[in-house]
Amino acid sequence: MKPTLRWGKTANSLKVPCFLCRNNLEIRTDKNGKRYFVCNDCGVQAFIRRKTGIVLLEKLARDLKEGKLLIASPANLSFDAQTAIIEIQNLKREINKLKSKKGFFTADVDTRRAIKALRARVSALLSMLEKHAKDAPPIAK
Repeated sequence: MKPTLRWGKTANSLKVPCFLCRNNLEIRTDKNGKRYFVCNDCGVQAFIRRKTGIVLLEKLARDLKEGKLLIASPANLSFDAQTAIIEIQNLKREINKLKSKKGFFTADVDTRRAIKALRARVSALLSMLEKHAKDAPPIAK
């Protein structure tokens, strides 16, 4: 799929939510045809450099626009399972990085505490997912 935006333009119809604060962000295109977005509220900047990423970003924006995909907004305080799953994956990645950095015999106290704290956050997120699953209404067939 060929990217559809041109340099110097923003696509008012193509927006994605900020992954931190959930504000709608316009997808912009730089002079080289690469996509990016900037959140003026929380300062997030994301640059999409590869064709696959550009295509996926545009598909995400279209799916959101067409209502095929729902993401919680500040006005909608419902639990966002996708965000929790992504955070769990990131936390596990961080735990593995910390484990690989600590020495076999010389794990410092701070590293062990950090790993313990990250594991506690993973556990809390999993508990929230379980609660959400129990509280969610059944899906009609």
